[in-house]
Amino acid sequence: MVLSPGDARVLIVASILKMVLGRLDEAIDLQERAIAIDPVVPRKFLTLTSMYYSAHRLDEAADAIQMARSLNPSGNLGQYYLGLVLLAQGDAPAALVAIEQETYEVLRMTGTAIVLACAGRCRGIRYGA
Repeated sequence: MVLSPGDARVLIVASILKMVLGRLDEAIDLQERAIAIDPVVPRKFLTLTSMYYSAHRLDEAADAIQMARSLNPSGNLGQYYLGLVLLAQGDAPAALVAIEQETYEVLRMTGTAIVLACAGRCRGIRYGA
């Protein structure tokens, strides 16, 4: 990164490494910098969504998903994460609708199971103390 501070690809790799290491604030910062350099790639916003979600920054996660969708309106990008965000915000019915539109079967099935397991028993996901 020191050798290529303006290279979005390097920033993305560094941000994912930071996320894996549990350094979410640093990961988010790097991913936001990568997006500032090259803001038209929907997948970057999906990665940012997962980081925001992991950091319990749900409103920002929802905004990042919407940005990915606005960049690729014909795709069903991020329906899984949109569903998880809606579930964490306490809207299980909307979460289920979103997840049912996920095109990647494994994520659709996993997300559906999560929402159905939580529906009626959760008012959003409770994060650890």
